[in-house]
Amino acid sequence: MPLQVLCMKTLRNWRANQATLANERTVEEMRQQLSAVRQEFLSHKMTSAEEIISYQQQVKTLEKKLNQTKRQCDALEEQLKEERHKKTHPLKTSSRGGQDDSPASKLDQMQNSRINQL
Repeated sequence: MPLQVLCMKTLRNWRANQATLANERTVEEMRQQLSAVRQEFLSHKMTSAEEIISYQQQVKTLEKKLNQTKRQCDALEEQLKEERHKKTHPLKTSSRGGQDDSPASKLDQMQNSRINQL
């Protein structure tokens, strides 16, 4: 085989090897980038999951507070309704054995006792 043919084959093999090495380096770099991106993705996914759990807990807490506030509001409305009814119907006694402990009636009792003292 002539020397020139051998040189051409050697050069072609060398170029192929160099291209293969370059491709292998590129593949390895891409694998490393993929690994880094996966780790970042998982980190963001975990953070998002933690935030979702935190938000769900906040929503539950707010719902409990809202329900408690609604119950308090309902109780105050009922109390106001009773006091208005007592003012419009003063002859009727309360259901607590004739004694009225509402703030409005206590104020009326205090005013009446002061008038009686004079």
